[in-house]
Amino acid sequence: MPGFELNGRAHLPSWPAHRDVGIGVVGAGFIVRDCHLVAYAEAGFPVVGITSRTHDRAREVADARGIPRVFPALEAMLEEPAVAIVDIAVPPAEQPAVIRRVLAGGRKVRGNLAQRPLALALSEARALVEECARAGVLLQVNQNMRYDHSVRALRQLLERGIRRIQHIIRPRTAPVRAPGAVKRRVRSRRISPRLCDETSGREALDRESCRVSDRARLAYLRNHPCCH
Repeated sequence: MPGFELNGRAHLPSWPAHRDVGIGVVGAGFIVRDCHLVAYAEAGFPVVGITSRTHDRAREVADARGIPRVFPALEAMLEEPAVAIVDIAVPPAEQPAVIRRVLAGGRKVRGNLAQRPLALALSEARALVEECARAGVLLQVNQNMRYDHSVRALRQLLERGIRRIQHIIRPRTAPVRAPGAVKRRVRSRRISPRLCDETSGREALDRESCRVSDRARLAYLRNHPCCH
């Protein structure tokens, strides 16, 4: 667009001032092995240790990703002073109980990183938020697409006053794999919503071409000032 220049780094995250906060990981599945631990290593975030209900699996993942310690149980990991953040990557039905075990631990951590969905019922999800707030423990749900490079770039367009964006095409192909990553079949899909109608300033989503989950990824844009 003539006269319009994007910030070439707008899609990149803002790094915290300190990256030395220790992370303890609960779970040893594919997401932990080939996504979380790889991302922490690339970002320079220290992972203190890992625990899982299957000790051998936790040991295998720790050896593959260079994690120094395997804890026999969550409670043992919470006793380690270097663990300040707990990354919880377990099935949704098990996640609320794990979060509550962290809160009940003898030593207070700074925060929990939970996966979506936070719980299988809205009432329980709200209860977890309230319980973490009362305990003074931060709770973050891993809504990873909100911080995706494409969404960050889109937000910059909206903030710069672009009122009409015809199409957003985001191919979903196999992710970049770390060495030793397990091959998994990933379906390709794309989303092409029409955003920000020129007259009303609100998006008119092409619901036939967008899955519910795809629309949810962009739902937070509905309340963006540029869309009103």
